[in-house]
Amino acid sequence: MKNAKFRTPVMPVAVGIYLPLSLGVPIFVGGLIRHFVSKAKGNGGEEMTDAGVLGAAGLIAGEALMGIIFAALIVTNVAPSVGFTSNVLGVLLLAGIVIWLYMMGKKK
Repeated sequence: MKNAKFRTPVMPVAVGIYLPLSLGVPIFVGGLIRHFVSKAKGNGGEEMTDAGVLGAAGLIAGEALMGIIFAALIVTNVAPSVGFTSNVLGVLLLAGIVIWLYMMGKKK
């Protein structure tokens, strides 16, 4: 089915098979952002692929570094308590990143 209108991307399927849902959601959100940016630009978004991959790599590297920092805080017993406020702040930060990625993707 090489000429099929819809093709399932291999990486998200593989991630969905062996990783928990919490790790698949960012891939889904990224796909939604790309879809909406492509619709807004009206050109399929081919030229944004390289910048998007570079940006995603930066976000992944930043997440890995923050994981190391949080692990060090936990080991040294100075980790902040996690509660409702931190969850709300996390959702607001995610919304801000989504808006920023959409606005940057729409730029020419």
